[in-house]
Amino acid sequence: GGSLYGTLDFGGGAQLVAAGDGTKPDVHYFELGPDGSYQSGRNWGGVGSDHSYDLEVAETGQVVVVGRFTGSTLDFGTGIPLVKVDRSDAYVAKVAKN
Repeated sequence: GGSLYGTLDFGGGAQLVAAGDGTKPDVHYFELGPDGSYQSGRNWGGVGSDHSYDLEVAETGQVVVVGRFTGSTLDFGTGIPLVKVDRSDAYVAKVAKN
């Protein structure tokens, strides 16, 4: 996981693309196979800077991501965004693996 600016191109048509104009980072993670080839990945973002600092993959395949965001909201694809309360808010999110 980490912070994504612009487009991350894995070759063969596989890409993760940051939301907005790519000038502020989005949260992302990706999985590579034993041969280093792209297997899956996801990214999320809002209008501000979004960061992931750690992640863990559970035995169920769900990914737990820990980080912070500075925009007004951050949506992990559920349609129910996290709403910022302070200048920079922390989050812990459990998401389905792609």
